[in-house]
Amino acid sequence: VWMGIKTAVSGLPITIPAVDEAVCLGAAMLAGVGSGVYASFADAVAQVQFASHTLPSDPALHRFYRQQYEQIYSTLYEALRETNALIRAGVVGRGE
Repeated sequence: VWMGIKTAVSGLPITIPAVDEAVCLGAAMLAGVGSGVYASFADAVAQVQFASHTLPSDPALHRFYRQQYEQIYSTLYEALRETNALIRAGVVGRGE
C-alpha cells in the first residue's frame, strides 16, 4: 500500500527489489566500490543480479494527490506562514 501511495504522489513508477535487506545490499555494494571490488557503481549494479518488480503509477491517483496538495497544503502553508515564523523565532510555543 505504501509503495502505491509513493507512486501516486510522485507520478513515477517504483522498482522494488526482491531482496529482504535491500539497504544492507546497497551498503555492501557501496563498500565494494570503495574497496575496489567493483570498478564503479554501474559495475556493482551490473554484477549483483536480483529479481525485482516495477509498480506503475496510477495517473488518476496522481491527479488526486496533486489536487490535494494544491488545494489544501498550499493554502495551509500560506495561512500559517506568520505563525511558523513566530515559532522559529521562539515567540510562541514555549508554554509560558
